[in-house]
Amino acid sequence: IAALLALAVTAQAMTRIQDIARPAGERNNILVGTGLVTGLNGTGDSDLDTTSEAVRTWLSKAGYPTDSIETVQKMKNVAFVTVTVDLGRNGVVDGDDIDVVVSSMGKASSLAGGILFVTPLTPVHDRDKTVYAWAQGKIALPDPRHPTVGVIRDGATIEVPHHHSYVHFENESQKYYFDLILDDSFGRFQVVQAVVMEINANNQIQGD
Repeated sequence: IAALLALAVTAQAMTRIQDIARPAGERNNILVGTGLVTGLNGTGDSDLDTTSEAVRTWLSKAGYPTDSIETVQKMKNVAFVTVTVDLGRNGVVDGDDIDVVVSSMGKASSLAGGILFVTPLTPVHDRDKTVYAWAQGKIALPDPRHPTVGVIRDGATIEVPHHHSYVHFENESQKYYFDLILDDSFGRFQVVQAVVMEINANNQIQGD
């Protein structure tokens, strides 16, 4: 598909199909998660039950159980955050590293200097519980005016490949096909006809 989209609709205008159309179903896909940012210099959450419970659970898993929620609530070097990554329009493969956006959910005043603890990332919808990536790393603040939103460059590692399926198979004709959506400004019959002719001509040259 990528090769076909790179074709020019007309030799004179040299307009590439990929500049005026997209495969049907093409979209960005988002993974999300909730996690803990540690190492904050007194700028973390204060008196937030959700954060305190998350910290207590983490301590218990690490072998340091504590029954005192009050002790955990006094910590101000931890923040409860949302974690999101954008898989892009072309999908990802196992081992890819992509950027992470981290946002405070509580009363933290800044995420500067914090480190995101290992966080599993899953699709937005609840139907798929698969962990597609794990995020972790040191947080940087792209905009100091908004210190409660940070990024981790290449902070998420893909564990499960995710690809977009644009090509379909028609049983009646025994051929593969895909649908293209033209941009509104090019949604004219003449343009549609030119795109179809260019794609068909290229397929004939390749002997398909």
